Amino acid sequence: MTKVKAVIRRSATNRNGKCSVKIRLFKGQNSKEVTIPRSLIFPSQWDSVRSLVKDDKMLNHRIKHEIAQYEAIINKLEILGKSYTLNDVVRASVREDSRSFEEQFNPDMLLATFLDQNFINIFDMVS
Repeated sequence: MTKVKAVIRRSATNRNGKCSVKIRLFKGQNSKEVTIPRSLIFPSQWDSVRSLVKDDKMLNHRIKHEIAQYEAIINKLEILGKSYTLNDVVRASVREDSRSFEEQFNPDMLLATFLDQNFINIFDMVS
């Protein structure tokens, strides 16, 4: 089972004393960290119990969105019964982020194409 959580590395601060919020993925004995862009905070702002930033609703929303995105990718892979590594999950996340809004929700796209790109194929689940 793969776990996803938000963390900071208090020992890795920049010259201003700030550190990046990271998403840490765990699978078995392996772990991988991915930095959330533009998420520099002071270590004193971090609530390690809740894994959120104190008094920053926008950044907390971004953190929750990133976690949900990784969890959705992991859930899809596990439902399909596909073997995967943490690098596969990160690469899948980058591909989803790189698609623009227009690419994801093109009004001229056929319904079948939209469903194929955004939902699990029931036949993949059977095999």
